[in-house]
Amino acid sequence: NKNGVILATRIELDDDNDNFKLVGPISDLNESLQEFTMNGLSVSYFGATLEDLPGGSLSDGDIVKVEGSLNAGVLEAEEVEGFDDLHEDFNDDDELEIKGPVTRFVSSTDFDVNGILVRVTGETEYEGGSVGEIAADVVLEVEGYWDGSSLVAEEISFEREKNIELKGIISNIAATNVTLNEGVLTILGISVTTNARTTFEDSSESDVFDFGFDDLSLGNYVELEGYISESNEIVITDLEREEVSNEIEIEGPLEAKNLPDSITLLGRVFDTSSIDTSDLEDVAIGIEINIRGILVDGNLVIEEISVDD
Repeated sequence: NKNGVILATRIELDDDNDNFKLVGPISDLNESLQEFTMNGLSVSYFGATLEDLPGGSLSDGDIVKVEGSLNAGVLEAEEVEGFDDLHEDFNDDDELEIKGPVTRFVSSTDFDVNGILVRVTGETEYEGGSVGEIAADVVLEVEGYWDGSSLVAEEISFEREKNIELKGIISNIAATNVTLNEGVLTILGISVTTNARTTFEDSSESDVFDFGFDDLSLGNYVELEGYISESNEIVITDLEREEVSNEIEIEGPLEAKNLPDSITLLGRVFDTSSIDTSDLEDVAIGIEINIRGILVDGNLVIEEISVDD
């Protein structure tokens, strides 16, 4: 549909895809249960062969290769191997999936993820971003196959941390490409951008089924989630229209503070002179702050400011 969502008419289990090789950092290590998490997947290494591990044992943060089979959503590892000898064990045409930061960046066609050279082609597909957004330290998930010297990317997904939330009234709308849901909205004096990857949902009384950018109107009350892009643009990933309310919420990283008079979030200076800001004295720039309040005759009245745990 126009939101860019594919409606599946058939889902088939691939019975042949029973051997997995994953590369990535270990997290949530539980040595007593012999389990850890990798790329969001639970891994059991009970009975697995452990080879060439950094420091001789597993630790959170270690980048390893895991081979095994998937059973009830858990990857049962047959072998867990340290990163140093990783390339020697890759065979041509092995299907691989890696997730991690861009650790070396020369250009969008010459970069490493978790130390592995990634090769993009004209057939590489991108999800959650575009080739021009690849940069150092950007977290990517790459799926493809090994060609003997590099991971040939069939799909690259951008792992975005949603650290922006807004609830308020739309005061300005500027469409860029309605067909692709591309445009700029202004909420509470803050400009945000939507695109073809933004999810639109209508929870108002209108209950528009195929809801998109062109269904928005001035005065609509919306709830937004998103992130700040590398170009310092607020990109919205999820937009939900709701019934009109005077309640507002702004959540984002603290950009500046001039206590007790004001703080700056998302490029806007908020007057804090009428509330207690003592809890913000020791809060560092970059920490996520949540502002809640109401609109009175179009003016924002802040009721509470808290630090996002």
